Amino acid sequence: MKISQLAFVFLVILAAGSVAAQTAPPDEATAGPEVPAATGVFHGEVEVSVVTLYATVVDKKGQVVSGLKAEDFAVFESGERREITLFEAIDRTALELKGSAGQTADEETPAPEAQSGGDSVAVVFDNVRLERRARRRVLKALEKMVKPLREQGAEVMVGVMAPRFEVVLPFDVDPERISSAFEQVADTPTTGESLKSERRALKRDVYRGLTTARTQEMVEILARSEGQRLELRIDAFREIEMQRGLEGLNRIEALVRSLAGRGGRTSLIWVTEDMSFRPATDIYRRFYNRFSTFLTLDLPDMWGTERDLRQDFDRVIGAAHSAGVTVHVVDASNRDAEVTDTDFGAQDMFTTTASQAAGPSTKGYDFSEINDAIEGPQYLGYGSGGGFFGNSRNFDVFVDSFVETTATYYVIGYDRPGPGDGQAHSVRLEVKRPGLRVRHPSKILDRTPEQRLTDSVVSHLLWGAGSNPLGLHVAIDAGRGAEDGTMLWPVNLNIPVAGLSAGDDGRAVVTVVLCVAASDGTIARPQQLRLALTVPESNPEAIGAAQVTLRTRPEGEKVAVGIRDELSGATSTVSVDLTPGS
Repeated sequence: MKISQLAFVFLVILAAGSVAAQTAPPDEATAGPEVPAATGVFHGEVEVSVVTLYATVVDKKGQVVSGLKAEDFAVFESGERREITLFEAIDRTALELKGSAGQTADEETPAPEAQSGGDSVAVVFDNVRLERRARRRVLKALEKMVKPLREQGAEVMVGVMAPRFEVVLPFDVDPERISSAFEQVADTPTTGESLKSERRALKRDVYRGLTTARTQEMVEILARSEGQRLELRIDAFREIEMQRGLEGLNRIEALVRSLAGRGGRTSLIWVTEDMSFRPATDIYRRFYNRFSTFLTLDLPDMWGTERDLRQDFDRVIGAAHSAGVTVHVVDASNRDAEVTDTDFGAQDMFTTTASQAAGPSTKGYDFSEINDAIEGPQYLGYGSGGGFFGNSRNFDVFVDSFVETTATYYVIGYDRPGPGDGQAHSVRLEVKRPGLRVRHPSKILDRTPEQRLTDSVVSHLLWGAGSNPLGLHVAIDAGRGAEDGTMLWPVNLNIPVAGLSAGDDGRAVVTVVLCVAASDGTIARPQQLRLALTVPESNPEAIGAAQVTLRTRPEGEKVAVGIRDELSGATSTVSVDLTPGS
């Protein structure tokens, strides 16, 4: 399965079937007749939102701390203290694989079964940015993570972005299949080498300057033309980097949102390189230091803010808060090699001229470039409640730290009055013991029932995770091509009314969410509508039926549908292929 965020076009047309079916105005859909609010539709809702936080506590040395109790914590939402109503200390560090009595050395120890609602770990390799050598070093370290996660009963998913997201291994607890997936990743192509080469060549051209200049006058004349040419190249490179960065963040956001329905603690490890807030600022900084003597140039920080990805990083962090996912970014760049690779050629007259006017010119690697390269990943990792690892080739340190944080953490919950409001709320968790720090998401989205249903639909579409207690049946009629090149698919929804709760007027109100995936990895924006179904007391086996016509791109291949009984809160999700009779 592949993921991206390009939207399909939906045309939603409802036709009433057996049992009276009416529609409330849906989002971005052709509205049917408006449904009067059923009496007591929300009568059965629990008017309290339960908020759950997953937190890790570390000491001054960064070591994970276990053994704390509920009274050691204080939780604040929007500055107001909340009472802790749920507390669980998770400590799996003592788990050991135990063989049966009399087991011989040749017998294989069975893997522990994944615990219900246990941890989920998604590992994603950004093959667009990764160099093959860097990726190999990370893979070697991650192999050491397989056994501890097995002992914890965590499910692991492995995927690559190349540039679309492709699942190499769906969520699994089997260590052999996980290790095999890592081996498959090692064989996938990357474009990181060409990207690094392109970046390095541009930096070298900036540094080498005017090697042909022989006089001061010639330096000043050629510096202007050479500088203008380089400025255009840097601007063009920035646009390419912006597009690459935006595509990567869009795909990570889509993946994060799809993980919302996993349940338990969910972590995403994103292995990438040079995912900067402000693309190409490191190159421009070097260019500015050498050419500002001859050209009127914006300061590097000002130039960088003209085209930056901060809002897009914020969008991913918001999605992580909404989905309850912590993101751990691993920057696999070989900074040691980059720092020592400072031979950019002999100093020329241009270098001397620039140095005399603007101070010493940095030859080779500028350490301020490190900050330009890692500022974004740090922001994303820590902002989501996860972490960041970079500037080192010792990825074993990351693995040890990550395994420890997944083995030892705290589940802390509190009640918020009223139903979910769909808003993000600032949350602060404090540890009362001195010298300890707590890591957790800084914001929590109070998801509405509709948002939770949407999360479940997307999760079912991508991972097949879901259930169907309401007995929803979805059937697809033959599609037909439209004049604009799109496809129209009649989707038949059949809902047994016996599983629905009717209001005082004898009707059940059902929220429906639909989402389409295509073979090219495109995931449509989910669409929502409502049905009002009469529940006849005389015929408990009646089926509520409606037909929804979807307009999709020709490559649409699967649709997931979710329904929610608004009175009882019960939900169902199913997915079917967009082929007639499915």
